[in-house]
Amino acid sequence: MAREDAVLAREWFNASDRRQLQDRYFPLMVEAAVLLVEGRSDDALQKTEESTAVLRQAQYQGYADAASDWLKMISERAQKPSERMEQQVAGS
Repeated sequence: MAREDAVLAREWFNASDRRQLQDRYFPLMVEAAVLLVEGRSDDALQKTEESTAVLRQAQYQGYADAASDWLKMISERAQKPSERMEQQVAGS
């Protein structure tokens, strides 16, 4: 629902009670997605790295496996603007 709405995504993220979450990777992953939709690709990449670093501590391996895939997607999308810029510069 908030996929393309950066303001709504940030509001929901800020309103969430992260104290209830046992796995540290999850709020980092969600924040990475929010940062991505806000257009803050470098910050999103940093959060994906932080989240990936704590995935091995996940309580449920199945969720961690899915999160790993989602983090890869977020990371790929966050890197695309930089890659396009590099291609444009190289093509000039």
